[in-house]
Amino acid sequence: MINKKKLWLSIFALFTGFTFSVSCKRNEKNQIFIGSAMSLKEPLLKIAAEFEKKHGISVRFAFASSGVISTQIRAGLPVDVYLSANRTFVDGLVDTNFADKNSQIDFISNQLVLIRSKENKNVNEFKDIENVKRIACGNTQTVPAGIYTRQYLEKTGMWGKLKGKMVFGEHVRQISDWVQRGEVDAGFVFKSDYNIVKAKTIIVKTVSDNKHKIRYSAALVTASKKKEKGAKFLEFLKSPLAIKILENHGFSPL
Repeated sequence: MINKKKLWLSIFALFTGFTFSVSCKRNEKNQIFIGSAMSLKEPLLKIAAEFEKKHGISVRFAFASSGVISTQIRAGLPVDVYLSANRTFVDGLVDTNFADKNSQIDFISNQLVLIRSKENKNVNEFKDIENVKRIACGNTQTVPAGIYTRQYLEKTGMWGKLKGKMVFGEHVRQISDWVQRGEVDAGFVFKSDYNIVKAKTIIVKTVSDNKHKIRYSAALVTASKKKEKGAKFLEFLKSPLAIKILENHGFSPL
């Protein structure tokens, strides 16, 4: 008999570019499903392993841009917990009763940085991006790093000058990949994503600072039938061990 849930997820992944991480264990009753921002992928896999050791609950993930996951939760994506790189997306789900307000937490922060390949000598200062051909950032509607990039460039009066040079990715990891391969002259990513490609890239400028933290937010999905297990994961996400893992991957404490 066809598993309708798995079929739905397979079709969904095909058309949205989601990447899935599935626990090797088959006991779905003792498993939760989390929709998460792509920038959290590496630390979350480690956190999930520690969470399973402590609580005996396995975790399956769907990784994509925060905005895409938010849209698909509204369309019926059967996740139990939502983790976003932008609090606004979580607030939007809470306001429309797709996420539980009482469960919402902010748990970590990040910084927006401009990076370039170590082999590309054309961008040494922030002002140099006015003279290059291709600058990458995330989709300014669905990718938090792209949203923050546009906000910053509009604030500094540079968006009008640069928008014709912008190349948009569907999640922030695409941007760091393009930069390290030299396919663009520079790109705006989170510091945690730079941390993955730092062997081949350098930071030209840190755009955000401690006064304007990029806050990651999370909440239980209203339609979840595993809220108790999901709540345990949210609590674990705030633990010293989980925060340490996130910090080791380039994130910053709140």
